[in-house]
Amino acid sequence: MNKKNLSDLSKEIDLQSHTAQALDFSMTRRRALAAGSISLLNLASCGGGGDNGDTTPLQGSVQVSTDLNFGTTFNYLIDVVVDSNNYKYISWMYRNIIRRSDGWYIGNGFGYVNGSKSIAKVGQPAFLALDASGENLYFSDYYYCNIRRISLAEENTPVSAHAGVPNAAGGFLNGPSTTAKFNKPLGVVIDAGGTVYVADSGNHAIRAISPSGVVTTLAGLPGTAGFADGAGTSALFNGPHAIAVDANGYVYVTESIGHRIRKISPTGIVTTLAGTGTVGSADGNALEATFNAPRGIAVDLNGYVYISDTGNNIIRVLSPSGIVTTIAGKKTAGAADGDALSASFNAPRGISLDNSGNIYVADYNNNRIRKISFVKSS
Repeated sequence: MNKKNLSDLSKEIDLQSHTAQALDFSMTRRRALAAGSISLLNLASCGGGGDNGDTTPLQGSVQVSTDLNFGTTFNYLIDVVVDSNNYKYISWMYRNIIRRSDGWYIGNGFGYVNGSKSIAKVGQPAFLALDASGENLYFSDYYYCNIRRISLAEENTPVSAHAGVPNAAGGFLNGPSTTAKFNKPLGVVIDAGGTVYVADSGNHAIRAISPSGVVTTLAGLPGTAGFADGAGTSALFNGPHAIAVDANGYVYVTESIGHRIRKISPTGIVTTLAGTGTVGSADGNALEATFNAPRGIAVDLNGYVYISDTGNNIIRVLSPSGIVTTIAGKKTAGAADGDALSASFNAPRGISLDNSGNIYVADYNNNRIRKISFVKSS
């Protein structure tokens, strides 16, 4: 797919008066698709003629469906990531299993054992991240306070330690990956250059693991919860939870205790992207919008940030122009599919995008993977 520049939308997204044509917008230029990712909002806003120059708006609506339903067999889904073949990798924190949508899985009971698929054990796997090749799956081992890696391309898909001393008590130490320490790590993501970023929740800090295996603190004062923007360790976080990175190396963090969305530049400058710190569900200007324990985040190649607002049971999007909008869910817990703002979630957690712009959500209390997609009218 050729990389092209996305034209500016002719008007802001307005899902407050959601109708059958809720995402019926026009563009001033031809349809443009970003390489490697087509956001849901692009599909909704682009002309219907593809590359032939047609700018006729697409007709349709945003719909929520159940992509995978595990009933009570595998409960407490924490995260989902989607690979280039549309396989979904899912973490069940309290079942100590990482499973793929075709039935493949890692986890032979609770514990800390590296090695082949047949013997590996994990302790409360939380968030997942695929590298650019799709051959390595990283995950945070919440109980044993370290970051581990699954080599998907190798026979028997062995599990190995990537960084951090396995230690249920947690700790804090920078340095070589074999001696570094984390404290209840949650969100994990890897950038195009191979640096792994970790939301080190127990330390209220964001850590970075270099491709050469050196752990540093990107931002946050380890062991100190609070709120402050600024550079490096002068910034403060309160319960950093999920984490994402964009194509320019900016890191995005949800604070499940601080109820904010924070952004970190490649040089470690922390700013508040959205939220006031007060619990709520107000849409609108980013710094006036409110959240309730957000615990999932993803960013597309056009700068739209997707947020699982867990405490509100809704999915939000933050536009590049700084507007927060609810795109799915009705705040009341439930499991209803259908029209996006009539559908319901129950404590949505991890959120991921596929290459077609669909959004996948780990619906924690419903034991389901939900799909949010733009459906064209017939």
